[in-house]
Amino acid sequence: NPENWALYVKDAEKIENTIYDLIKLFEEEKVLTIWTQDWHKFDTNYFAETLNVQPYTQLENGTIAWPRLCVENTFGAQYYWKIADFMPDLLVRKWQGLEKENYSAFDKDKNWVQILEKVDSTYKPLSWWNLVEILKQRWIDEIIMAGVATDYCVNEAVLAARKNGFNVKVVKDAIKAVFPDTKKEIFEKMSAEKIKIKVKNFLESLALAEKNFFLFFKSL
Repeated sequence: NPENWALYVKDAEKIENTIYDLIKLFEEEKVLTIWTQDWHKFDTNYFAETLNVQPYTQLENGTIAWPRLCVENTFGAQYYWKIADFMPDLLVRKWQGLEKENYSAFDKDKNWVQILEKVDSTYKPLSWWNLVEILKQRWIDEIIMAGVATDYCVNEAVLAARKNGFNVKVVKDAIKAVFPDTKKEIFEKMSAEKIKIKVKNFLESLALAEKNFFLFFKSL
């Protein structure tokens, strides 16, 4: 039952078919695909269990005490079964530090983000932290994003990508928020940064090319 997962994003199961269709389309079109993967230490200092507080407690430093989730090398860190057989070109593992929250795949602190590259049927380390540089070396200038959660991982990565000079499109029928009431404010903030909010059908008229890539975010 998804509602028993450590961090259940309400109604996220309603976007699973859209996510699947996007991944399949991008794979068929040979578009560079990148997935992120939360990969936390068990005793991370922003987990509610470590801090001995209730999950989602607002902390004095302005962050949130999350329930223990996506612990490295556990079932909770695995991808949802429906997409598990796909293999993205790059895999970005994040939130590896003990002290600091990290929502964005574009974090430039080498302690929190590791990038792996698909080689044959496995993944090998490519770099620490410098996703922006990797994409620019490959002449990437446009990013299409989807996944969960809208109000944290997606939002932070979208804004960071835009700040680093990329054109960004968000597929709004392929994202869900932890706190749905925040969606309107987040979309307004994205629009103010010239980030385009689209529905999946826009891809039917988009000439997909290697300059585009798809970022998928997940949480369990």
